[in-house]
Order: sequence, then structure tokens, then C-alpha cells
Amino acid sequence: MTVIAEYPATAFDNPRADVRTGGVDSGVGRQAAPAVNVAAYAAGIGAPLIAAAVMGTLWWTRGRDERYADLTPGLSPAFAGGPAQVSGPAGGVAAGGAVAGPAPATIRGGRPTIAVQFQPPKGVQPGMVGTIIDETANPIDVSATVIDLAVRGYIRIEEIEAESMFKRTDWRITRLTPPADDRLLPYESELLSGLFRGGQDEVLLSDLKNTFAQTLKRIQSLMYREVVQRGWFRQSPQTQRSVWQGFGVVLAVVGGLVLFYGQSALAAILGGGFTGGVVLGIGLVLSGVIVFLVGGRMAAKTPEGSTVLAQSLGFKEYLVTAEAGQIAFDEASNIFSRYLPYAVVFGVADRWARTFADVARAAEAANQPLVMPTWYIWSGNAFPDFTSIASGVDSFSTTSTGTFTSTPGSSGSSGFSGGGFSGGGGGGSSSGSW
Repeated sequence: MTVIAEYPATAFDNPRADVRTGGVDSGVGRQAAPAVNVAAYAAGIGAPLIAAAVMGTLWWTRGRDERYADLTPGLSPAFAGGPAQVSGPAGGVAAGGAVAGPAPATIRGGRPTIAVQFQPPKGVQPGMVGTIIDETANPIDVSATVIDLAVRGYIRIEEIEAESMFKRTDWRITRLTPPADDRLLPYESELLSGLFRGGQDEVLLSDLKNTFAQTLKRIQSLMYREVVQRGWFRQSPQTQRSVWQGFGVVLAVVGGLVLFYGQSALAAILGGGFTGGVVLGIGLVLSGVIVFLVGGRMAAKTPEGSTVLAQSLGFKEYLVTAEAGQIAFDEASNIFSRYLPYAVVFGVADRWARTFADVARAAEAANQPLVMPTWYIWSGNAFPDFTSIASGVDSFSTTSTGTFTSTPGSSGSSGFSGGGFSGGGGGGSSSGSW
């Protein structure tokens, strides 16, 4: 490279050129390398420590669930322009539960004692229960919502038995006249619209394969909006997780770039003695992992959200521990149907079905046979019983979960299986596409 510069001859006293030669180990690079090396080592070691300290502090102060400090778990103060009253899980006012004065104190963290609840939280649908338990609107919560809509009279679910061993069981979903005394939430309306696209009144579950995934995302978004509007979370738990975990991914990617490319580039500039790029890259990657993991737990419930959670877990205890002798024959059929979607979310549908099998036998012996549900039509050859219906419903929820999430490019095991009771909102349901 030739550089030509021209100045007047009188600009310099001695216009002779001053030419200096040297390699990369001399001059500015050699002088700056030790300082940059120390800074890189310090940043690489300090970044994970700082990330752990900052994220730990944020989780301790903001990421843990809030709950009322002076109230029994499952109860909450209800403010109505005057003294607060303690409302029970059914929405009624507990006897002697008036709480005058300012809002009750709240605390963060801790594990409140769960008391058995004999009914689900009032006005809390199965999909909402699944969302409050694990702070995630899982596909199984959407499947349980379909079952709940059938119980409430909006649709009917009918098994279509496989014609041969090479075909799988299918389900026909039929739209019914909406009940006059019920109201749909936004995410439930979106679900019904997604099931019956084009205005048809019948659809096969298999027809939704590879076409429902975008509708599922909209439903989940509306479910997150619903829990915020109910005051269970101050922000969408999905948004809170996404922001922090996205920041963690960015940190990890930057660290990977520094680790694989930054070391060689800086060594070429500053000299062969520079080795801090490896430490800096590893430190940034570790920082990103810390932010990602802790950020996934930053969705905190409000005191009201913790109250609903306690009620929901208390109701799960009832479904698990209920005995046949505790259920009256005249209301058994209605209770079975109403609570079955919740049992699917909790993953205890098999236990609930066995309980009602005992109830049905006792009712038959007392010459008071139970009326079987009509919202689910079983395809078996024999007369249906509560166990067969619950098994079919659980198989439907497992299969629909895989169907709702399937996309044209997805692969995996078939969602159509013979049944078996699946897990629910606390852990999700494993199922592939059709």
C-alpha cells in the first residue's frame, strides 16, 4: 500500500521520514494484550456470579408466589366498598369471616397447607385450573375444555369404532344448541369456532390433524389473558417466561460466538499471548443458562392466584380420596360428568372412574340405577359403564392433544391409541399426531 501526503516544505523543520518496523508482538498490540486479557478473565469469571446474584434476587423478591399471610389457605378477602369479608371456595361468605380495616398482609413463598375441597373453585373451568396449577396453558387443558363444553351441553362427542385392525378409533364432535343459562369465555368461543370452521355442525377429530395448531396458539393466548384479567397474575406468565428466557438465549449465543470466533480474532489483533476469549465465552454461556433457567420460574401468582391454586389442589385431593359411600345416588350421575374434565386435567380420571364404578354397583344393588351420561357416546358392544366412558374420554383427551399440536411437518408416534389414562395439567399428556 502506498500513502502519498503533500504538505508545504515550510511546514516541518526536518522533513525526513521516520519509518519504524515491527511485528504483532510489538507496539500497541503487545502493550494492550495483558490489560485486555485480565479484563476478559474478570468478565468471564464474574458474569455467571453476577447473573446468579441478580436473577436470584429477582426471583426471591418477584418470582415467588404471593399469598395472604393471615388467612386460611383457600380463603380470600372480598372488597365491596366496605369491610372485607372472607369468601369460601364456593364463593359464599364464611361464617364470622368479616375482616375490617386495610388490605390483609401478604407474603411470598412458602407451602400453605392444602385442605380438601369438595367442589371445584366456583367459576373456574377445567382449563383455567390446569393453567393456574403449572402456570402454563397446556394442550391437555384445551382438550379438557372440549370435554367440559360437552358436559355443559354445547357439543356431543361420539366414538367411531375402528372398522379394522389397521384403522384407529375416531371421534365425531357435533355442535348442539347452546344452553340458554350458560356463557362462554373468549377462549371457549375461539375453541368452538376452531372446531367447526366453515359453519359445519359436525367434524371428525381426525379432520383437525395438521390444521388446528394456529387456532391452538390463539386459544392459549386467550387463556393467558383470562388468568391476568381474573387477577391471578399481574402479567401473562408466558410473556414473563419468554422475555427472560429470550434474554438468556441471547447471552448464550453471544458467549458461543466469543468462544468459537472471538478468541482467534482478538489473538490475531492483540498478539499470541491473549487467551481470555475462551474464559469470556464460557462465562457468557453459563450466564445465559442461569438467566434461562431462573427466568422460567419468574411467573409469580398474586395472592388471589395462590388462593385459587389452593382451592384447586384441595379439589384434586377430593377426587383422589373420595369414597363411593360419600356420594348420593340422586346426584351421582351429574357429579361424575361435572368433575370428569377436572379429573382429566389432574391426571386422576382412572381413580375417579373406579370410584363411580363402586357407586354404580351400590346403586344397582339398592334398585336405584344411575343414569349414564348422554354427552359422550361409547362405541363398545356392551352396555357402557362409568369406567368405559371415563376411559374413552381420557383416550379422547390424549389423542386430541396430539391432534391439536400436529403440523404438516411434525412427526412422532400416533396419537390414536387404545386408551389408558393420561396425565393432565400438572404434567401434560404425551401424545403424537394422528
